[in-house]
Amino acid sequence: MKSNDLNLICEIGGNHHGSLEEALRLIDAAAESGATHVKFQCFTPEQMVGDPAYVLDDGPWKGRKLLDLYTETHTPREWFPSLFDYARLRDLVPFASVFHQDDVDFLEGLDCELYKISSFEMVDLELIEYAAGKQVLISTGGATDEELEAAWQAGSDDVVMMACTSAYPADPADANLGEWIYGWDWGLSDHTLGCGVAAAAVALGATWIEKHFTLDRKGPDGGFSMLPDEFRQMAEACQQARAAIGCGYYAEKSSLNLRRSLWWAADLEPGQIVGRHHLKVARPADGLPPSEINNVLGKIIIVPVHAGNPVSQTSRHYE
Repeated sequence: MKSNDLNLICEIGGNHHGSLEEALRLIDAAAESGATHVKFQCFTPEQMVGDPAYVLDDGPWKGRKLLDLYTETHTPREWFPSLFDYARLRDLVPFASVFHQDDVDFLEGLDCELYKISSFEMVDLELIEYAAGKQVLISTGGATDEELEAAWQAGSDDVVMMACTSAYPADPADANLGEWIYGWDWGLSDHTLGCGVAAAAVALGATWIEKHFTLDRKGPDGGFSMLPDEFRQMAEACQQARAAIGCGYYAEKSSLNLRRSLWWAADLEPGQIVGRHHLKVARPADGLPPSEINNVLGKIIIVPVHAGNPVSQTSRHYE
């Protein structure tokens, strides 16, 4: 994608609830809600944990075994060809978060155009290097400046940093978007509720927005995921924010013809000298701009002029 495009990602993640049909419905809803991309998560549960008995002691999934959580939310690999094909039929770009090198290898066989590295994997420089060569989006939640620089270097020119607060849901006050407006090609992986933070990020120059996406708010990700109508509202707000900063002064070009300009206020014959009472400053902008008035005053008429005509910008009636 061009860096000046606005890319809006529906993160489907585990919100398919273990149903391929639900995943396909999510793709339909994403296409109808203004998304440009749909993202899945490509992993096998056993790869994700070192200790199968590890229990989370904090956050929205407190008390759950990590392995059980990943088993519930993973997307089976046999679904991916159908998901990618269907997303492309809906004019969406499909891609996935990757967690191991074999995830990258698998997705390469599906012509995946880009990869996502989550906040918790952004310290895995080997994985970032392996994914580089395609565009790599890296979420930054919890990262130090040194870790950000190392991840950037590992991904070389292919990296887009995704500002992220690794809380579920996140408080808008913790977004710290102002840190990202200097010198980065950046986006927002947004865990806040609502669309305010996303629109603010676009107004500050973000070109990628990612939101968790759901049809029913059920499941482990439901509490911080957007429903289709909410995503559509966010997409509209982001497009408006993008238009507000991206079009520049000449967006008003169509109305500039209503500016004031110089008009003849009297009939003048050759030999007469132009005085201030012979000129009128009025709309529309068919004549010379008012700033040119001193270049007309005191001039000698050489071709007759008539009241109600603009002071010409092309043919001179005076010298």
